[in-house]
Parts: sequence; structure tokens; C-alpha cells
Amino acid sequence: MKNNIGGFTLIESVLAMVVLAFGLLGFTRFLVPQFTASATPHYQARAAALGNAFLNDIMARGFDQFSDPNGGQDRCNDTGMPLCSESLGLEEDFSGSIAMKAVFNDVDDYIGCWAGAGRTCLSQPAYVLSDAVGQEKAEDYANFLVDVAVYYDKALDGEIATHSQPEPSIGSLNRPIISSRHKRIDVTVDVGRYGSYVFSAYRSNY
Repeated sequence: MKNNIGGFTLIESVLAMVVLAFGLLGFTRFLVPQFTASATPHYQARAAALGNAFLNDIMARGFDQFSDPNGGQDRCNDTGMPLCSESLGLEEDFSGSIAMKAVFNDVDDYIGCWAGAGRTCLSQPAYVLSDAVGQEKAEDYANFLVDVAVYYDKALDGEIATHSQPEPSIGSLNRPIISSRHKRIDVTVDVGRYGSYVFSAYRSNY
């Protein structure tokens, strides 16, 4: 008596595995991008919150180191007042041991790179993110990088002008200066593979 035992041949098994492999490949190529896309709005919202926090803090500072820190009527570049800063940036070293608000007292002091615990700044000056937003909040942004740029915007300030009065505190007569009425602040929040987002504001000399 002859027994007929059914089953797959070797060729049929190989063909089945090939078909299954193509099916899984197509599935993963479709599914994985969807996971990434679904996370993007979440990181966009977090980047917006961090960028807004930075801008709010920066905009609360003085226009320039030579402006009245109390928000009075005295402005740099006004008659009898020092000239506005030509070179922008922090005027003194910051180690983190000094109260930050005492050192970062005008908008261009924030120029530099601010890195979360999981990121590293590739440019100078470099700071840790927790100094700007606090340790507790910085833990939520460990893989974020914030770059702050502040500059006189020529589109609003015009061309280089000449200050006609000597300023002993500055030390030069007819020193070329930018007609510095407005500073543009660009805060770039980098979220790695989820994108880089720029938030901008203007701080005027008032």
C-alpha cells in the first residue's frame, strides 16, 4: 500500500520566504515613517515652548549694556549718553556660580549655544541649558540644542552713521557706529532628526 505524504518542496519554501520578506519590507517601509511623522508635531510643540521661554526671558532684558537698566528715558546713542555697543555678546565670564540674571542683563548677552544634557555645543560661547531654564525644566529638554543670535538689523537701522560728540567713557571722537535702534533676536531650537525651528523677535532701543 502506497502512502502519499503532502508537504512543501524546497523551491516552494524558498518562494514563500521571499514573498514574506517582500511583504514585511513593504510593511516596515510604510509603518516606520508613520511613527516618525506622528512624533514630529509633539517635538514641534516642545520646540515652540522652549523657544518662547527663551524669547520671553531675553526680551525682558535691557537693550544694551549702556542703556538705563531701569527702563528710564536714557538710551545709548542719545546726547550725553555712551554709544551703543559695537561688539555684541556677554561682557564678562559666566561660570554658573553667579546669579545668571545679574550677568545676562541685556539682550545680546544671550548670544551663544545652550545645550541640554544629551547634546554638545559645537560653537562658542557654549552654556548649559539648565542655566537658562532651570534644572527641573532642562531635564525635559535633554536632547535639545538652542542657538541664540543677536544683531543690529540693517533693514531697520540703515547704514553706518558717525557719532559727532566725544564720549570719554568710550574714548573716541567721530567713532563709526551702526544707527542702532533695533536688535534682531533669532532663537534656533534644534531637535535632532525632528527638525530645527527658528523663532525671532525685535528689541528696540527704548
